[in-house]
Amino acid sequence: MRGVCSSGYERGPAWSALVDLGAQFHALRTALEDCAAGRTRVLAVEAGAGCGKSAFLAEALRQAAASGFLVLRAAGCPAQRQGPLGLLWQLASDPAIPDASRSRLRDALGHRTAWTDPAAEPPVSPTAQRVCAALQQLTETGPVVIGVDDLHHADVESLHCLLQTTGHPRTARLLLLCTALPSSLAVAPLSTAELLRQPAFQRVVLDRLSVYGVSRLRTALLGPAAVTPPADDLLAVTGGNPLLVRALLEEHAESRSGGQPEGVRDAPCPALGGRFYQAVLACLSGTVTAVRHTAGALAVLGETGCVELVARLLGVGRAEAAHGMHALELTGLTASGRLRHPVVQAAALDALDLGHRAQLHRRAAALLFEAGAEPGDIAPHLLAARHAAGPWAVSVLRDAAEQLLTRDEVPVAVSCLELALGSCAGQDQRAEIRLRLAVAARRTDLAAAEDHLAELVGDLRADRLTLSQIERMAQLLLGAGRLEEAMEAMGRLHRLGEPGSPRPETGFHASALWQLPARPRADRVPAAGEPPRPRMPVAAVWDLPGDGTSASAAEAAEGVLNSLPLTDTTLVVVANAVRVLCRTGGCDAAALWCGRLLGEAVRRGLPGWQAQFLALQAELSLCRGLLADAEEYAGRALACVPGRSRSVFAGGPLASRVFAATAMGRYDDATRQLDHPVPESLFHSVYGPPYLRARGHYYLAMQRPVAAVADFLNAGRLLRRWGLDRPALQPWRSEAAEAFLRLGEPKKAEQLLREQLARSTDGNPYVRGVSLRLYAQIAGPEERLGLLIEAVDDLKNSGDRLALARALADLGAHYQQRGEPVRASAAIRRAWRLANDCGARALCDNILPGGPGRRPHRESTGRAATVLSGSELRVAELAASGHTNREISAKLCITVSTVEQHLTRVYKKLKISRRQDLHAGLRTEAGSPA
Repeated sequence: MRGVCSSGYERGPAWSALVDLGAQFHALRTALEDCAAGRTRVLAVEAGAGCGKSAFLAEALRQAAASGFLVLRAAGCPAQRQGPLGLLWQLASDPAIPDASRSRLRDALGHRTAWTDPAAEPPVSPTAQRVCAALQQLTETGPVVIGVDDLHHADVESLHCLLQTTGHPRTARLLLLCTALPSSLAVAPLSTAELLRQPAFQRVVLDRLSVYGVSRLRTALLGPAAVTPPADDLLAVTGGNPLLVRALLEEHAESRSGGQPEGVRDAPCPALGGRFYQAVLACLSGTVTAVRHTAGALAVLGETGCVELVARLLGVGRAEAAHGMHALELTGLTASGRLRHPVVQAAALDALDLGHRAQLHRRAAALLFEAGAEPGDIAPHLLAARHAAGPWAVSVLRDAAEQLLTRDEVPVAVSCLELALGSCAGQDQRAEIRLRLAVAARRTDLAAAEDHLAELVGDLRADRLTLSQIERMAQLLLGAGRLEEAMEAMGRLHRLGEPGSPRPETGFHASALWQLPARPRADRVPAAGEPPRPRMPVAAVWDLPGDGTSASAAEAAEGVLNSLPLTDTTLVVVANAVRVLCRTGGCDAAALWCGRLLGEAVRRGLPGWQAQFLALQAELSLCRGLLADAEEYAGRALACVPGRSRSVFAGGPLASRVFAATAMGRYDDATRQLDHPVPESLFHSVYGPPYLRARGHYYLAMQRPVAAVADFLNAGRLLRRWGLDRPALQPWRSEAAEAFLRLGEPKKAEQLLREQLARSTDGNPYVRGVSLRLYAQIAGPEERLGLLIEAVDDLKNSGDRLALARALADLGAHYQQRGEPVRASAAIRRAWRLANDCGARALCDNILPGGPGRRPHRESTGRAATVLSGSELRVAELAASGHTNREISAKLCITVSTVEQHLTRVYKKLKISRRQDLHAGLRTEAGSPA
């Protein structure tokens, strides 16, 4: 036998787990020396999971073998504890044991074949004395080291035999070197007590790494030149557990090699599912069940965790809970009774099976409720358990949702309310929760909010709502623009009131927000046999406030915007105040306000509110003639509405996209937008008329005036039904009149325009301007010019550049008919520029077919298209087609003198001398035969 190694340990493959262990290896050398001198020793190496017990044992056995000791190895595992003597059968099967000794040990164990399957049950146990004698006899030929890894998983019978052997009074050259968790006292308490009484017993504890040890390990793994996190940061995350330190360094190195930004090089950032996370799972799987459950309990309790709560949560004694927490502290997973990192917390939860985890969360919720904790601390446990049995749990979820909504944590608040809704049994309570859900969901998911309202309408029709609930539901329906259902709810409120008694308070206080009462509507006459409808204060939200004039409406809207914060209850009124500003001529101010409100919705992370203001931005852009902007805003609004096919609100931005695409001449895009399905309820909501209007304009562009008339008139019927028939809100009469003019029915068009002008007493410049422009097409020549000039003046003040372009185009055409080419040219050119700036290509083509940007005629391609300017080419083509100079002047809105100058230059460039040669000259220059 060679001498016992006394120079410490060498750097084997597992060296990275063996730093800071000088004292422990000194104890090992002393034990080996005592064993070689003939004294029995028991060395128990204790440490937390992942702290290097197995690596230490492997290095110790390597040193013992190098020094001439007979080394036998075995490892405990939970499966062996199901049958007796599994650990001893491993020793008997070790190839290092001499054949004679193997036979004696197997005979003592009472089996003739080697133990191969740790899960198989060995035969009946022999007496411990026979096993002890076989092991003692093995030491007679030389010192023996029996290395047992994970003694805490050994079967009780094997552990008892080993302790009998080491506790024998005779001198034997035997060293039992084992590793165990600090929590192994819970495995076999009697055997452990016997181990502690052994005179040869010595405990060796492997401490976690210090800052110095972490630094050495970091240098050994990554090299001194590597960019690595500071050692104290590594220690704070890992607790000095070598396995965790190594995993965290490897994960950090991988993130650096993957192009991680330079700014993260100094901070360890473990990720869920990464190497560090996997190492934490390995630590927890390597420990006993009680410790895993303790870690899970701490993960569930979070910042509220303590020994008492852990014990109550697990249903164990305080001492057992404290022991489990101490084991986690030794492992490095906790610090001061708290799990060190969110990734550690996630791994501790994932180490539990789903059923046990849910049970812990349910218990935690009940314990915290009994302790008087805040609803916000209890609700996460109910959500994690997906369990809210009992009235107290439903109440907690509702209170927590209110707290979360004040912090704009809407998705979690909605989850709380949904769990409460699914857990409560009473219809009255369910309706209350659904009412709150409809409000909360509107911040993030408008389609879901509408679904809740639809459920409430079903409850209304089934007589399952109280008066108070009907009243609040009617408010929500009104705010969502579902006016038909809001009227139905109001009708139910009135019918439920007893005859002669005061009508129930409607609670519709939106008019108070305008600081003006809602005006009664006198223009709605019920049809024969139709029951009288309750007056709806629709005007308080969706109509123009004030005394009916644009000035007072704009003033009221400004007052609302300056005084009201953006909340659930003011959202619709604030949004409509912006809309009112735009419809009364304050387009720029409206756009500024809308931008501010949209910024607030974005800053607060509320996609439902973002959708509302993006859709409003699209409307404002249309009112200003910014077609591309309108299309973009509308598309962004629709992107914020998941489930748009069932959303009534989605009809608004969808209408804006259709209108913009049609005006830009992109008819295929408009067709695709109209192919999107919309719910039937859209046409019972305030978003139905804009959709019908946009579709009507599309039909006009597609030369389908009959279909356009139907849509415009249907929009008007809806607006009249709801008391919203205000031309400033939607000038459906002028749009229907334009369709009738296309159909050749000027009398119907004139009647509609007269009605619209008669109702436009509020001085709205847009309504008056579009009405006069169309009326000029019906009026006589002597009146037409004055009407068109008035229309242009009004539309200049409206802010709608697209409508102004149409009026200017009509004015220019009229000047042409009057033989005033200079004025015609100025008006038409200005109209074309405005339409072009708006992106209205279809209107540009109608205004000036040969305008800038038009491609030359196919016959004039080739050299003619290159040697002639665009204006020269247009003049030449018209002259070649037989038009006189005066006709060319009128058509292109230029003077006759300019036409003559262009023709002179054309003759010179094409080398011709007569007008009759123009056609041949253009074709010859194009490369075609004359």
